[in-house]
Amino acid sequence: MGQESPDKRWTKILAEYLGKFQIELPRFPSVLDVGCGNAAVWNYLGVVGYLQSRNLGIPYYVAVDRDENAFQRAKAQLGDIVTFLACDARDLTQHIRGRFSLVISTHP
Repeated sequence: MGQESPDKRWTKILAEYLGKFQIELPRFPSVLDVGCGNAAVWNYLGVVGYLQSRNLGIPYYVAVDRDENAFQRAKAQLGDIVTFLACDARDLTQHIRGRFSLVISTHP
């Protein structure tokens, strides 16, 4: 048997942790992915897999990395279904307004 794909791992991680802490997401949640890099593709697919398994619709998804070059491949693959933002995470409040239902980070 081969290893699971990264999106499947994300789906399982979300199910485990959101369930463990009894976090219920609304339908069509907003998701902020901090430090995404090109992993934004797998992260997005993992979140969508989790949401679809619970009939929660497609998210409004914002992917952030301080280096625009870090997410160019992901941006080319995901196109307009994800909003990409190049900024330092410490400056998010200068670039993003509103609330997010879920914040994820793959950056150490």
